[in-house]
Amino acid sequence: MWFPMIDFLAKAGIVLLAFTLAVPTLAQSDAPGAPVQLPGAEEEEAPAGGSVPSVSSGTLIVPRRAGAEDLGIEVAVIGQAAEPIGVLGENEGGFGPALWAETSPTTVQILLNQIPVAAPSTTMASLTRRLLLSAAEPTADPSVADDILVLRIRRAFDAGLTDAVPALIDQADHLAGDETLEAVRARAMLLSGDGIAACGSATTMRLESEELFWMKLRAYCYAKQGFAPAARLTADLLYDLGDQDELFQTLLDRLAGNSLADPGGHFDQPLDELHIAMLRDTGYVPPADRIAAASLPALRAIARADNWTGDDGVTMRLSAAEEAAWGRALTPDALLSIYMSATSIDPATRGAALNAASSQDELLARATFAAALRIGGAPAEQAQIVTAAFDAATDASIEDIYAAALGRAINAVAVQDSLAWAGADMSLAALASGNIEDAADWYDLVRINNSARIGRQQSLQAALIVARPSERFAYWPEMSLNWLSQSDLGEFPHVRLAEQLIIFDALGIASDPVVIDRLGFNEVEIDGYLPPAAVLNNLARAAEAGRLGETVATALVVVGPSGPRGAHPRGLAAVIEALRVIGLDAEARALATEALVGFALDARTDPEPGDLP
Repeated sequence: MWFPMIDFLAKAGIVLLAFTLAVPTLAQSDAPGAPVQLPGAEEEEAPAGGSVPSVSSGTLIVPRRAGAEDLGIEVAVIGQAAEPIGVLGENEGGFGPALWAETSPTTVQILLNQIPVAAPSTTMASLTRRLLLSAAEPTADPSVADDILVLRIRRAFDAGLTDAVPALIDQADHLAGDETLEAVRARAMLLSGDGIAACGSATTMRLESEELFWMKLRAYCYAKQGFAPAARLTADLLYDLGDQDELFQTLLDRLAGNSLADPGGHFDQPLDELHIAMLRDTGYVPPADRIAAASLPALRAIARADNWTGDDGVTMRLSAAEEAAWGRALTPDALLSIYMSATSIDPATRGAALNAASSQDELLARATFAAALRIGGAPAEQAQIVTAAFDAATDASIEDIYAAALGRAINAVAVQDSLAWAGADMSLAALASGNIEDAADWYDLVRINNSARIGRQQSLQAALIVARPSERFAYWPEMSLNWLSQSDLGEFPHVRLAEQLIIFDALGIASDPVVIDRLGFNEVEIDGYLPPAAVLNNLARAAEAGRLGETVATALVVVGPSGPRGAHPRGLAAVIEALRVIGLDAEARALATEALVGFALDARTDPEPGDLP
C-alpha cells in the first residue's frame, strides 16, 4: 500500500475533505458538449439476418415520446415507462411494441439472462440486437416492467451495443438515478475513451455511493484530474473494505504519477472497463494472451483504440479484434480495416511482406494476408494468397469470420478459368462474406473444371442451395441419392450428409426417403449443442402461440453459445421451423446457411477417401 495503515474513519474523513476541495474544480470541468458515441460495427448482423440499421455506426433511431406538444410536463404512471422504449422502430427492423405480449414476466427475465450474446453467428447477433433494441413494452405487469427494462439494457451492454446503451438509458428517464443503469452508462463512457465524461456530471453517483465500482471510479477520477493524494487514500479505503484488485491498485498508482508501478504480474483476471481506461491512459500494453478473457464490449473497445502502438500493441489489438469479430461485435469489414492498420503493406512492399508471413506470429500473418489481398494484385496471386490465408487459419474459433474478411478483400477479383484451381477457396470466402453471386460463379467454375474434390464441391453446393434458392441451384429428392453414393465411396463423411439433410428438411426441402432411412443410423455420430427436450417444447409452443419475443429469445438459447456451426442439427432444425412459423423465414434460412458454410469449412480438411471409415 502507499501509506501506513491509519484509522478507517480518519481515511474516510480525509477523502471527504479532498472531495470538498475538489468540487469547484470538477464543476468547472463539466462544460456541456456533444454526446460521444463509441465507433462500432456496421450492420451486418443482420449478425445477421434482416435489414436492420447500423446502431453501432452511430445512427440511432429514437422514437419520439407520446404527447406531441412540448409542454415541459410529462405525465406517466410512477414505476412504469410511459411508452415502449427502444432505438429500433418497426420501420427500422424493430420487432414492434407487442414483442413480449402474452409472455410471463418471469419467462422474459429468464430468457434475457440466458440468451448467448457473444455467439459466433451474424444472424444470431442481428436477432439479439433487434430483441434488445426494439421499441417494445417489456411486460404488461407494471410491478416488474422496470426490472425487465434494466435487465434488457444491461444485456445490450453485454452484447457490445455500447453506443446504443446511453440512448436507451436516456429514454428510461423515469428511472433516472437507478444505480445499475448509471453504472452501465459509466462503463460505456470508460470504454469509449471519454474519461472526461466518465468523471463529469453524468456520473456524480461516484461521489455518493459506497459500492465498490463507484468508489473505484472515484479513485480513478481523482487520479485523472490530478488529485493523487485523494486517489491513493480512496484506494486504501477500497483495500480496507476487502477489494483486492491488485491490477487496479497498481494501475491507479501508475496513473497517479508513480512511473515505477508495474502491473505486469497482475494480469491473472479478466480486464474490466476501469482497467482498460487506465491501461489506455498510461499507454501500458497488457499481454495479448490475456485479452481473450475480456468481455465483448471490452474487446471491441480495445480493438478500435489507437492508444497502443509498437509490436506488442499491434498484437494485442489484433487479438482483441479477432475475438470481438468472432462474437460479432465487429463486422468483417471492421476486422479487415484493423488488419490493414496493423501492417504497412503497399503495392511496392506486398511481395516482401508475403514472403515474411510464414515466419510471423499467426495473428500478424493473418493480417498480412488480408491486407495483401485488399491492396490488390494479379488475380492469380490473389487466388494463391486466399489458399495460403485459409491454411493459416488454424484457430477454428475465428475461421468463419476470418474467411468473411478475406471475402471482403477479394470482392473485385473476377471469376476466370485460369483460377479454377483455387475456385473452391474463392467460393468459400465469398460465401462466408455473404457475396452469394460470386460464390455461385466460383462454384460453377470449380464444377465445370472438376478442380476440387467431390466432398468440397458437395458442401459448397449444399450451402448454395440454401443461400441462393433458384433454378440454377434447384434441389430434387433424387439428388440426395447421388450424394449418398458419393459418401458411400468415401468422398465425405456420412454424418455430414446426415446433418445437411436434417437442415434441408427443416426448410421444407425434401430428400429421398431411402437416403433418410440410411442416414438415420449415422445420427448417433452427430454431436453438437442440444438443450433439454423441455426447452425445445417451449420453443415450439411459443411459436405456435405467436409469442414473438419468447420465440426469438428461446431460439437463440436453443442454438447455443457456439452458434449454428456448433449446434446439434436437430436443435437447429427446431429453431428453423419455429422461426418460419412466426414469419422470420429469411432469418431461418440465414441460420441454415451459416451452419452449411461451417460444413464447407470442415470439408477443407477432409481426409482422403481411402482414409474414411
